[in-house]
Amino acid sequence: MDHKSQPRLYTRGFDDNVTVLKAKLKETTLLLEVLANVNSLITQTKTFEGFCAQVVKILKEQLHFKYIYIWIRDEKNPAMLRLVTPETEEAYRTMEIRQGIVGKAMRENRTIAVPDVTQDPDYLSRNPLTKSELCVPLISDGNAIGAVNIESEVYQDFQHMLPLMGIIAENLSH
Repeated sequence: MDHKSQPRLYTRGFDDNVTVLKAKLKETTLLLEVLANVNSLITQTKTFEGFCAQVVKILKEQLHFKYIYIWIRDEKNPAMLRLVTPETEEAYRTMEIRQGIVGKAMRENRTIAVPDVTQDPDYLSRNPLTKSELCVPLISDGNAIGAVNIESEVYQDFQHMLPLMGIIAENLSH
């Protein structure tokens, strides 16, 4: 029996690293696909609201999240946030910046990932199916002008999403 026909033995470490590398490659490929699709919208979309709606559509399709919202600080009343991507006509459309995870992320100019919303006193229950939430502020000239908010029906920490959502938020901020 020659060397090529022998069964390959599991090599601890090497095979584990290959599995990890394959997972990272898949994640990076998805990141690049999403970014390419979002960047292509910049020249195609005429309004900010239209751009936001298309970004949400891409994120939902490619990341498989059902609940993604983009909030913007109201120009006439900076203490209020305006939802620019409502799910339905009946959806809540405004919120005070002092409320919720979205408001907290904007007030503190930082991304907030909440693995279990029931454990966070800032969480506003709008959807009884939400288990986890990720909120990434849109920052322009050092000030939060809005936020991208993702709500998940499963418990998760969103760590794999942070690089992608940071870049998406940066694109939306300009």
